[in-house]
Amino acid sequence: MVIADDMGVMRWIGALALGLVSGCTPEVTPEMVAQQRFEEFQDALFQRDRSALHKLVCNDARRAVPGLCKASLSGRKRLVVTGVTRQAHEYRVHVEDPNRASAEEVFYVLTKEDGHMRVDLLTTMRYLGRRTGARRVSRPALVPGKLSRAQIEQAQQTARPPSR
Repeated sequence: MVIADDMGVMRWIGALALGLVSGCTPEVTPEMVAQQRFEEFQDALFQRDRSALHKLVCNDARRAVPGLCKASLSGRKRLVVTGVTRQAHEYRVHVEDPNRASAEEVFYVLTKEDGHMRVDLLTTMRYLGRRTGARRVSRPALVPGKLSRAQIEQAQQTARPPSR
């Protein structure tokens, strides 16, 4: 038997039950869905559920799932959702981290991708980097420029077929 210890899920279930008792179903808003998906994301992190994480994060962050599953979360408490706001096509799930002494509130970005609400880890990291002043890690890029003589010779050596 699984006992839900998450107050966010309990509130959501309570609202649903209240709607059923009163004879009407509550309106499910995109903000409610974003919060629920974030809670599912946390569940998958703590359970190290690769399959669930693949479904809950955006396509461009799926390469990070094995690393997320290897991260040690022992002794850590879950993030506490304090609210959800919408900014254009993004939903920002605001959280407090009870594991840190500072009371700084941060947010995770969720967005719709392929018709599903997913955690956008790359956009979240960009926002976190701006707040903390961290340098953004970029992918290697091809930068046009003049080759040195040594680079030309190395390319010619590599391009020659082997001698028989």
